[in-house]
Amino acid sequence: MAAAATKAHQPSILGGFVPLSTLWERGRAAEALFPSESSARWYLRGHREALVAERVLAMHLGRMYVNLERLEPIIERIAIEAAGKSRSLQPRAA
Repeated sequence: MAAAATKAHQPSILGGFVPLSTLWERGRAAEALFPSESSARWYLRGHREALVAERVLAMHLGRMYVNLERLEPIIERIAIEAAGKSRSLQPRAA
């Protein structure tokens, strides 16, 4: 039973960092930020440079950790930038 309680509430380490699995596992919040581990890892690979520069990711003892408070504004900024570059909202040629 203690293991289930620990799994549901991921402890913070390194000043606000939590295990990477927090991104796709439900329990800590009503909804996970990503629908699956694959989608979270795909996103992190594509944006690793920006996430490291903003001190969102950390590696400790061979495991990756994430700071959720820092992550959410970065995701928002990246999404807004992507919308500005998107061609899907541009008018179609007649």
